[in-house]
Amino acid sequence: MDWATLSLVVELALADARDVGVETIAPASDAEMAAVTQHIAQLGVLLHTVDVMVGTDLNAGVHGDQVHDEAVGLAHRLTSLRTLLQARLDVGVACCVCLHVQPSAFTAPCNHEHCLPCLRALIVSATDDVARLPLACCQQLWDLDAIARTEALAHDAMQRLRDRTEEATADRPVYCPNTACPVTFVSARHIDGNESSVVCPGCRRRICTLCSARMHEGTCDDAADASLNALGAREGWQRCPHCRRMVELVDGCNHMTCMCRTEFCYVCAARWKTCGCPHWHENRWQAVARPQHAGPQAYGQQRVAAGARHPRGAIRQWLDNLHLG
Repeated sequence: MDWATLSLVVELALADARDVGVETIAPASDAEMAAVTQHIAQLGVLLHTVDVMVGTDLNAGVHGDQVHDEAVGLAHRLTSLRTLLQARLDVGVACCVCLHVQPSAFTAPCNHEHCLPCLRALIVSATDDVARLPLACCQQLWDLDAIARTEALAHDAMQRLRDRTEEATADRPVYCPNTACPVTFVSARHIDGNESSVVCPGCRRRICTLCSARMHEGTCDDAADASLNALGAREGWQRCPHCRRMVELVDGCNHMTCMCRTEFCYVCAARWKTCGCPHWHENRWQAVARPQHAGPQAYGQQRVAAGARHPRGAIRQWLDNLHLG
């Protein structure tokens, strides 16, 4: 092959390679990725051919500025386009959720990549269901500040994610006892210096951080605790042995997993499985909750803490009647 022929072949290869596009975005399909990869390989072969022909001419004693300039020009054009095409592959990674190769919006601590649509959908779903918080992959917690930097969520939505994560991980979450208030969980960021109380951002009512009742003098009312326990006993609720959230089992087995990740027996509240209680009760193969409280959703083996879900309405109504009535 002479230089004129090689130059023509290179021109055709460059034109074909440009047809697949050189924009710095990941290939939109497997077929496009295959085409980009093929052109990168072809340009690499031509680069090698240029090197071989230069070496052949030098060994044959062929010298000349024209040949040298032509070789350098061809090599430069081939290298430039090959670099642009390679950049298209480098910006795309396989999302661990949808498995599509596209730009990564977030890399989890376990190095799993997430594209922006999947990341946003995952966060929104977790924010709506506190049982899925805190966000983690391969049992490694995600950094919320890193998520914020992806701009996957608007500022208000990101703050809601932070609050819901705090609710899921707090040892003693605080809930507004005012049933007319639009706010349920009250974040610790609203504490204004007095750690024993917090002001609800919804109704501006001061709340005791120990018992989630309207702020009171002295210690939390023992009678109120007894009344709540009596309410729980009537409804068949159980307390988490770690965070003391009230939990309701609608149907399923007695293996409970609280929002604080504590696993315990619904029958006796002992840590799972340190007791001799049965795994199942026949009368809980189907929902047996009282008809007037039959609304809560069941989550199979994992049950969400009642402070965030099942008996919340009844507890808030009870607190409302106790302290506001």
